[in-house]
Amino acid sequence: IKMVDRVSGRPLHIDISDLPMKKGITTNRNKFILGPSGSGKSFFTNHMVRQYYEQGAHVLLVDTGNSYLGLSQLIHNRTHGEDGIYFTYTNENPIAFNP
Repeated sequence: IKMVDRVSGRPLHIDISDLPMKKGITTNRNKFILGPSGSGKSFFTNHMVRQYYEQGAHVLLVDTGNSYLGLSQLIHNRTHGEDGIYFTYTNENPIAFNP
């Protein structure tokens, strides 16, 4: 993941997926991002998902607050509807799936 140091502005590379796989710490790349309101969860996740997508990864994102609708629409438009599929839950149109 491409990030920058907040103080110096220098680019950083943070490997939160491949290194643990290579070391045998984990066999999957699932993520759970938790933090208080305003801590940057959605900003970070949008950034991470965009980079994963650009690298050809398959991403399934469960979004309960429409934080990723814009990114999904961007991808949907760029791929002419092949990717960036976004489902919205409503009481009239509930979603049932097994990810």
